[in-house]
Amino acid sequence: MKEIPLPDLKEIHSALTEASVDLFGFSVVCLGGVTWAAEKEVLDTLYVGLEKYWFTTIDGEKPSHKEFREEFFKNLWLRVKGKTINVQLGIDVPLGHEAMRFYKLGKLERALLYLRTKKQFSIKTLSFIFDLHVDEVRKNLEESRTLMLGRKVREVSVIEEDF
Repeated sequence: MKEIPLPDLKEIHSALTEASVDLFGFSVVCLGGVTWAAEKEVLDTLYVGLEKYWFTTIDGEKPSHKEFREEFFKNLWLRVKGKTINVQLGIDVPLGHEAMRFYKLGKLERALLYLRTKKQFSIKTLSFIFDLHVDEVRKNLEESRTLMLGRKVREVSVIEEDF
């Protein structure tokens, strides 16, 4: 049996850093803007990723989490969806902050909007991460956008990949 050489420690550190930056914003959004609570959840998710070999190298490239990116986000969602953090407006989220309306949405709605708009995940991928039917994902996104804008969205661009 041929041994596969392990990546250099610098490469592993780089992969962990890239994955933690990718996941951190999502964790903060899910936990209502509380950064101190988000760090532990991201760290625990990275441990799971290491245990399950979610960091991969393809054709001699540096290790990356890209191939298992959806699994990372799903694992993080499962960790934070049941947690309740007492968010203090004015301390955790600054009063008058432009994101206050966003943080008044429910956890699922914030998470869906964040991954769809900031991370450009497809509806199908969101369906996998949140274990929801595609129609339910679309409905939640539409309702969340309506609440954020205070009116119905006139037009939503649809990517072929969504169908």
